[in-house]
Formats: sequence, C-alpha cells, structure tokens
Amino acid sequence: MPRRMPLPPLVLGVLCATALPSCRSAVRPLPEAQARASTCGASIDDVAWLAGDWQGASGPGVVDEHWTRAAGNSMLGMSRYVSGGRTVFFEYLRIEARADGLYYIAHPKARPGVEFKLVHCAEGEALFENPAHDHPKRIRYQRESQDRLTARIEGDEGGKPVTESFLYTRI
Repeated sequence: MPRRMPLPPLVLGVLCATALPSCRSAVRPLPEAQARASTCGASIDDVAWLAGDWQGASGPGVVDEHWTRAAGNSMLGMSRYVSGGRTVFFEYLRIEARADGLYYIAHPKARPGVEFKLVHCAEGEALFENPAHDHPKRIRYQRESQDRLTARIEGDEGGKPVTESFLYTRI
C-alpha cells in the first residue's frame, strides 16, 4: 500500500473522505453552544491578523498559506502543498464580509467553493463552521504569536470526531 502524504488543512478536510490515515486522530470538538457564545461582528477587520505568508512542514512536504491584507470587505488567500519538488495540491481561499457575517470560502484545485461561516472569534482566533458539510465541519485559525499560526480542521467521520492541526511560521 503506498504511503499517503499529509495535506494542507482545508485540503485534508475536503479530501478526508478518502480515509487519509492522518485524519484519524480523535478529539473532542468545540461544543457548538460555546463556539457561538462570543461571535464577532461582520467586519473583515475581525480576522485581519491572518494576513501574511505562512509556512509549515507536513509529512515529507511543506504547506504554504498566503493571505492578502483586509480591504474591500475581503481577504484573498491561497494554499499550496509541495512535496518532492512538485506542487501536489493547491486551493484558492477568500474570507468575505456579508450582511449576515463573515464567510471563509475554499476552492480546492479551483473547484466550486465550499462556504464556512464565522461562528466564533476572539483576539487572534477565528472558527468557521459549516455543519452541513461532510468533512470538515469546522476550520479554526489561532495566532499563537506574531510569527506562529495554527490551522485546525474538525469534523467527524463514521460518527467519530476527527481533527488535524498544522503549525505555521511567518515567512
């Protein structure tokens, strides 16, 4: 059986249905009531701290995630997984402010977008959720410091909670 390579956070979540072994670590997801307890407004400035260039090791490869500064009620991003000198996966990302809140939209391999609504934020933390999506259901970003960021996906497969975390440093 060939070894599967770890993938970027949202990529991993979108493709996790393919049973990647790295998806299988069980965790207790954040209770939805707690997640909704401290929601932010609909301002793109609530997540502006995410802007910049981030990179982290993932198995035999490297994940890059790049976010533009907040402007025009949106932030644009991209993620790329490089392994063995090849781009193995990429996705286009955006966060946009709408009348009813902030949305994180991912387009893996430039496919149609999957939307996740911001349900919780605090200083340096944002949790986006789409309970109707198969996996992931939640995407969380947390700034550990000016130069460290954690991205985490949460969901369930076969009735069991799963999570995957990625540690990035600013580049």
